[in-house]
Amino acid sequence: MKREPSEDVCRCPRCGMVFRMGTEDRHLTDRLCLVCGHAWKSRGRTLPRRCPKCRSIRWNARVREELECLRCHHRWVPRGAGVPMNCPRCKSMYWREERQEPAAVTDDLLQKAASMYSEGRGCLEIAMLLDIPLEDVVLEIRSVREGFVRIS
Repeated sequence: MKREPSEDVCRCPRCGMVFRMGTEDRHLTDRLCLVCGHAWKSRGRTLPRRCPKCRSIRWNARVREELECLRCHHRWVPRGAGVPMNCPRCKSMYWREERQEPAAVTDDLLQKAASMYSEGRGCLEIAMLLDIPLEDVVLEIRSVREGFVRIS
């Protein structure tokens, strides 16, 4: 048989625990771990040092946002208040940015690079203009010409 909630009952919006109005002493010993969700009654009115289930000393601390590195997909909860500078696993400073795949270098781009080189431009300038890796430009020029390759 289900009882209708009476007017003297209130529910905690954060943890869902039910309390009766007028029993102020009772809720002083009810505890809820914000790390693992374990609810228990403590013996005294002072706050316990650790959660009895997960042994966390941050049992009553506000839940922190879990972060994820978009490079290595490592997940962690930061210790400090600010945003971390780098990922604790891969040490990347760009952990909030997804890794971009390099564009495929087509034969047309390599032929264009060879023609630009014959016009007098350097390999570095060609790589920057065509947005292709310098190594691909140098290898293409070396396959076409023998000897010294002009980089700048």
